[in-house]
Amino acid sequence: CTTPPAPFHSAHRVAVKLSADGQDWTTSDVWFTYYDLPVIKTLKPSVGPSDGNTTLTIFGLHFQDPLTLVCRFGTGPGVPVPAIFVSSTEIRCSTPPSTLPSLPAYEHVYVSVDGAHWSQPLEFLYLPPIVVTVISPLQGPEEGGTLVRIEGTQFWRSDDLHCRFGN
Repeated sequence: CTTPPAPFHSAHRVAVKLSADGQDWTTSDVWFTYYDLPVIKTLKPSVGPSDGNTTLTIFGLHFQDPLTLVCRFGTGPGVPVPAIFVSSTEIRCSTPPSTLPSLPAYEHVYVSVDGAHWSQPLEFLYLPPIVVTVISPLQGPEEGGTLVRIEGTQFWRSDDLHCRFGN
């Protein structure tokens, strides 16, 4: 059987009944639950390294906490990764390594609560790994505040670009 559209245009349970003649229906307590498809509004961060393992926070609507909550990277079967439910408007997942042939490149990100029906996508930008070749100066006072110039390759303008000193 194929489900018709939800009768009330909102998430809810309905009884499933079967009939051989269209008049006499089963009385079993079998239920089907309609749900709203998840909607992705924002990815944070929206960029990350091609080797993956970026914790991606996805903000949107209609996220649920089933065991099958999943993110997918790429079109077609793509690369599915488990998602962590935070709230109905926030989930998290780790980016897989990029399978794209050249970088930088955008990859579609989808969300599903059942592994079969997917949200509309947003794009995540995979970047080639950053290479630091020189920093100057090499030292500064313990109280901090030293402006350090960093040179290298594969830098990308982003609000998510940060420096860290130490572990």
